[in-house]
Amino acid sequence: MVLCAHQSWLRLHQDESSFVLQYGNRLEHITRSLPRPARQFPSLVSFIGKRSKARALRALFPGSDVSRRRNYGIANICLESATLDDEHPVLIADSSVGHAQAGLRGKHSCHESISYPVTWSGNENSPPSQQDVAEHIHARLLSLFVDVLCIFAQDCGGLDTVADKLATWSAIGSASTLPRSVRPRLLIVTSISGPEFSSEALRFRLRVLSDSTFSASFTSLNVINILGPTHPPSRELFSGLGIILRDEFSKSRAERINTHTLFSMVHVTAFFDMALRNFATSPQHTFDFIGSTRESNPVPASFLQHLTSFMGLCSEHKLPANILWDFIASAIILDSFPPDMHLFNPSAVFRAFYHHACLLGVHGFAESFQLSSDLICNDIEANIISLFSRMKSGGQTAAILRQQSLERNSQHWQLLKSNVDCLICLQRKPEHFMECGHGICDMCVSNPIFSKPTKGREYYYDITTCPQCRTRVHFQARTLPPTCRVRFVAFDGGGSRGVVPLVFMAELDEALDLPYPIQEHIDFSIGTSSGGIATIGLFGKYWTPKKCLSFFRKFARRIFPRSGMRHSVWAIIKRVFAFYLEDGKYDATVLEDALKEALGPGSIFSSVGLRPSGVKFAVTATTISDATLCLITNYNGESDVNKDLRYKHLRATRPSEEMLLWEAARCTTAAPTFFKPKYLRMFGALQDGGLKYNNPVRPGLRDARRIWKDVGCDIVLSIGTGYEQKLLSPVAANVRNLFQDGALARLYRASMQSLSLNGQISWEDHWYGLEEETKKQQFRLNLPLRGKEPDIDDVDKMQYLCDQVRYHLGDIEGIARAFKAVSFFFELDELPALDGGLYRCHGSVLSRSPDSRALVQRLASSYPYAQLFIDEISVGFLSSNDICQLCGRFQKAIVFHVRHPSDRINLYLAFNRLFRRNISAFPQSMEWFVERQKLNAKFGQPDHKSRVERSKTPPCSCGLQRSSETSSLAPGKKRRSPTLGMRTRKKQRCL
Repeated sequence: MVLCAHQSWLRLHQDESSFVLQYGNRLEHITRSLPRPARQFPSLVSFIGKRSKARALRALFPGSDVSRRRNYGIANICLESATLDDEHPVLIADSSVGHAQAGLRGKHSCHESISYPVTWSGNENSPPSQQDVAEHIHARLLSLFVDVLCIFAQDCGGLDTVADKLATWSAIGSASTLPRSVRPRLLIVTSISGPEFSSEALRFRLRVLSDSTFSASFTSLNVINILGPTHPPSRELFSGLGIILRDEFSKSRAERINTHTLFSMVHVTAFFDMALRNFATSPQHTFDFIGSTRESNPVPASFLQHLTSFMGLCSEHKLPANILWDFIASAIILDSFPPDMHLFNPSAVFRAFYHHACLLGVHGFAESFQLSSDLICNDIEANIISLFSRMKSGGQTAAILRQQSLERNSQHWQLLKSNVDCLICLQRKPEHFMECGHGICDMCVSNPIFSKPTKGREYYYDITTCPQCRTRVHFQARTLPPTCRVRFVAFDGGGSRGVVPLVFMAELDEALDLPYPIQEHIDFSIGTSSGGIATIGLFGKYWTPKKCLSFFRKFARRIFPRSGMRHSVWAIIKRVFAFYLEDGKYDATVLEDALKEALGPGSIFSSVGLRPSGVKFAVTATTISDATLCLITNYNGESDVNKDLRYKHLRATRPSEEMLLWEAARCTTAAPTFFKPKYLRMFGALQDGGLKYNNPVRPGLRDARRIWKDVGCDIVLSIGTGYEQKLLSPVAANVRNLFQDGALARLYRASMQSLSLNGQISWEDHWYGLEEETKKQQFRLNLPLRGKEPDIDDVDKMQYLCDQVRYHLGDIEGIARAFKAVSFFFELDELPALDGGLYRCHGSVLSRSPDSRALVQRLASSYPYAQLFIDEISVGFLSSNDICQLCGRFQKAIVFHVRHPSDRINLYLAFNRLFRRNISAFPQSMEWFVERQKLNAKFGQPDHKSRVERSKTPPCSCGLQRSSETSSLAPGKKRRSPTLGMRTRKKQRCL
């Protein structure tokens, strides 16, 4: 892309009510022009003046035309072209005296301009003038980044005027939190005759340096005199100034190196953007350089909780104290210095983010061993400094240092196990368990030091050695791609009618017709009662739908035995008495034995063996005291359950206390009057979750939002257990008799038709509250019944229900197409860039299918003309040519244009002329993708993957070769776009 020649940096405009700063995005423009911006560390010199300044610039930097550009605003800025390839390129800022202003300019087609209203707090009766704001910009914004400030006294009205300006800036004060030694270095250029220069310079120095606030804003002060004809400008005349400038650059860089504040061009640009926003919000606020680096990746608030838990485990296992401080220090290093992070002073980082939490976290341990918390923190800080030195001098990454720390004392760390703490990073909760019994969070799973990407699969990872204990394992996990939404399935409860959703699932599996389990199409599942059994069977045991259906039919007949019943008065009284004593119609021991036999001794939150970990599921239960909803899950979710959500998330702290699969199934099936509640020592007595939500869609969606932070769902599939079709009469029925329509009868019928107990009514209430666009992503499969619904324990009707389902499959083919469509997702390959007035977006359509080749081949076989569209314009057919022949990944590169990154577009898969479905997350704006992928994250992310520099080692040996033929789209009202190059089976199509 050709970079524009505009050099306007900052402009200040005053309208009727406020001031507006317009930023020309110049630093980003310069960053893109550098060959290695992440490894080039610029020096910024700012020149203030008029004619003398212009002549000096032309003499010192003949390759730059910054002095030839008119300065309408606070400053222009450019790169000295001769230093383009240097490790320390020179940035030249040019400001004119008086800050000549003009109205804000409109948008350029070559670069983006951003306007920031300046919020000025203070006395409303005496608002600041435009010059006051300009002085604050120089003192509290530009000075944060200027290494050398060169002022031409002759252009400014003499040394006295310069002294006044410096006094003004010193009184305003610097907004920097960096050491004073890296404040701007001052060069005052004069043209005074020899005899007078010494006395004037001395007087000027005494006046400036006598100001007690000067040293807080500036590092040094030099006055130099240039005599001779300045027109035309001569390089020899300004050669002395050039030598002094280079010397000042050298001193400034040396001081920045010593104080760990020598920033790369990428970081200078990012810091300036944040400092500009900070200034616009409140010009009086200081700018915290270290704190701003964690703006997009804050230190987890749960660090204190995890540290306290870790110290408790160490006390319990009596681990030697001397190994603990290195463990904590390396965990802090791992969190503090991911790739792309600037290497600030480690002590400053520790004290800014972790010191207080460490004091509190080790307090209990220190008291029990009669140690000082302050001394322990000093030991942790010393270990952090030592690790930082190895990282900076030895070229080791923070993740490697953490891995080495875990290896050093793995024989001790293997003793520590927790359900709520990822002891690999000490920052998050575990979401997966390996065969050795140690948990790991999603971020650590995706860390390239701890895992390797699975060949042929997107966002699947293989771990062969447990990072915590160094045990050999065979572990694979999948995580939700950041630009994907959740695929959600919920199962209603219904006793023996639980065969209905399992038949639907079996039919859906056949409709998908893919050579991998149906579970790979689902990210989250939740079930109630018999739906909980289905959920545990499908996702806890990973049974096929047919196997799960076969088990359930045998299981239902076993727990609901059909024995002959005598109808004498004495027999009835005997049954009532037995029911009261047993608290249930059926024997709970039989239920428990059947569950133990089928589900085994495994816990609900534990290792999944050889199959991929990552599908999250939950079953519901309720407390017997107040019917509070409880979710029994195989996941944690990073954020805690909000009390306003009115449900509990049951999780034992230790793996040995975790609920077993059969216990979870026993709790969710403990329907009152049928089975007595199940008492668990860790959680109390629990009963059927259907008392609160027989259709668990709503609590499931709430918990999915908690887990994935409101990312939303691509598909919501709710499956019922059958419902009675009723004709609604406009006239209410009359009372027949007390037996049929008495208070008890009415109360019973009302409860059975309530939102809690009737899954179909609950779904309809949920459905009618959705927006029309959202309804397209939500589906309901249920069996309409002509007569009364079979009783919960009527096992004789199971075969009838199974047969009826096959006649009421609804649009199951459409649901299968929806699941296939959302198997594809989009990622940006780079930030959208302004290109001729539009934003050019370059990205790739990927597949989260575990077997992309099979998926594409099935689609091509069933729908030979299936192709991807962006807002009615095709971007190509689905083709096996887009699949890497070595690793099997699907990757289709596309290029298109949008008016602005905030515009929403739609990317969908057209199966044919009749059927189309959006791919994952669409319709969506490019801003959303930038945020989800953290493409603007210039200071690292917890997954330890660089967003600034591309990986030099491709995921497969073929390098995931992308198609060189791409499609380009231009926005239009009706998309009347120009001819677009498009791969359509070796033909060019004109749109």
